Amino acid sequence: MVYHPVMPRPQRLLSVLLAVGVAGCAAAPRNAALGPMPLDSTFYISTRLREAGRTVRRLSDSLEYGLIVTPRPSAEAAAHGGELPFDVVDSITLSREEFVTTLRDRAGPEGFAVLYTHGFGTSMAEAWEQAAHARARSQGTQPWVVFTWPASDSWLAWPRNGNGLATSYRADSALATASRGAFIRAFGTVRAAVGSSGLLLFTHSMGGQLAGEAIAADDTLRLGLTTDQLRGIAFFAPDVEGIHFGDVLVPTLLPLTRRLVLYASSKDRALATAGMISKTTRAGRIPSWSRLPLSRPGLESVDMTKGTSASGPFRYLFGARHGVRHATAALFDMIFIVGGGYSAECREVLSIAARTAADTWKLFAGALPSPTAVSRCAFRQAQ
Repeated sequence: MVYHPVMPRPQRLLSVLLAVGVAGCAAAPRNAALGPMPLDSTFYISTRLREAGRTVRRLSDSLEYGLIVTPRPSAEAAAHGGELPFDVVDSITLSREEFVTTLRDRAGPEGFAVLYTHGFGTSMAEAWEQAAHARARSQGTQPWVVFTWPASDSWLAWPRNGNGLATSYRADSALATASRGAFIRAFGTVRAAVGSSGLLLFTHSMGGQLAGEAIAADDTLRLGLTTDQLRGIAFFAPDVEGIHFGDVLVPTLLPLTRRLVLYASSKDRALATAGMISKTTRAGRIPSWSRLPLSRPGLESVDMTKGTSASGPFRYLFGARHGVRHATAALFDMIFIVGGGYSAECREVLSIAARTAADTWKLFAGALPSPTAVSRCAFRQAQ
């Protein structure tokens, strides 16, 4: 991966915004032989401290707003297995006002934006990559904003008591807790740009712990969202203790959003390890004694164990089975059914999942439909 440092706002604002364009992608010259290179952009809000221009694993007193410009993968490449290229060809910091205006223009009056919160052991550059690839795999065109907090750059740290993984995990958990206030401020900025109805919150792993607990603890925010609900909240493989998730977070968050969705798997090795470290069952992992994901009234629970994935056989055999950027079926579901406001039954209409209980669904493997196919489904509610 080629990484270009973020440049200050005055030097590049006009050129970057022209390259990105209102629709979020344009063509920039590559060379005469290869022709134009399609470009795309990802917004970010960072609470990582910068020292001498480089991010460090500490919380900053302020938020950094910006966007990165990357090559846009073809639809064919995004739909199939294997890795996608990721090169940051340009980047820029923005003021909060510029960020709000640019994101509002990108989302449009009838669209929505995805606020993505990453998990444990994720560097800033990796968080950018995850968001860019997940957006491409989803087949959606909505703008994505990644909230990046100072997680470790890897899953291992200098071991204490003989376990480097547990040391790194616990350190990240503490930093996730410390980042809740910054997340609430970032959440408020995205909401100011697109409104509650235009905001789809998408959390991954420990990011679900961070975002869920932050919203649950903020009385003022919850009061506002009770009368002005979010478009949706989607928890992908949440690294949250299962009973706490079901009995505390679910009833607390349900009044604040039109849709509340859990994506879980029975094969998630990272959450199995997290469960061993914490001595609990995590909400994002379907336990061996159950064939169904965690279920609560009002919660849409989606078993993504066998859903279409771009991870490939090698990654499936030897990987953690936890990453978000290869989960094409879950990403399609999240963008076009949840974000699109279509009823849960649309999953059966499109043959991407089957109902296994009242509010529980199981994703299928196989080719995904065209995004235009959702027009055959009934709306859940007016948007």
